[in-house]
Amino acid sequence: MPRIKTQPEDWLRVGIRLFSNGGEEAVNIEKMARMLKCSKGSFYWRFKTRTEFLSRLLERWREISTEEFIARAEEGGTPGESLKRLLLEIMRARGARDFDFYLRRLSFRNKKAARVLGEIEERRLGYMKALMKKSGMEEREAGEKSDVLYHYYLGWYERNKKRSPEEGAILDQIHILGELLHLPLD
Repeated sequence: MPRIKTQPEDWLRVGIRLFSNGGEEAVNIEKMARMLKCSKGSFYWRFKTRTEFLSRLLERWREISTEEFIARAEEGGTPGESLKRLLLEIMRARGARDFDFYLRRLSFRNKKAARVLGEIEERRLGYMKALMKKSGMEEREAGEKSDVLYHYYLGWYERNKKRSPEEGAILDQIHILGELLHLPLD
């Protein structure tokens, strides 16, 4: 049987899927090796320890769940258009979003996870707040509305994680949020 070469990104992709379905306990090296059709030795060739792997997994999640969404939101337009695009993208997203749920649970007993979660949420909230401030809102108002939007998103995801709302329903929700919070969603 030919050897299948794996890259760190392959292991991280599978690790994210497992973590998203059961948290840290679900991240099993043997299971990941079976899923990747390679040996456990390949894992240790890429990562010194499971702890190092989990640390890199958390860092990769930060990129996927935050920076990639922000990059898509930044694809041009006014701050209001960027905020609307961000809301649309995150509300469309499916897949590994339970990662945040398990990361939050892990953060109660793991300092690294708590730090990464704090940084992720600070970045997400800070980005929304910055967009609102660029649209002319005062600091305090922008902070409060960012907080409300983030809490709404967490509830939206939890309620819709097993179904795929139609684009129109998502746009209706964004419109309602814009009206309720007086958001500049151009």
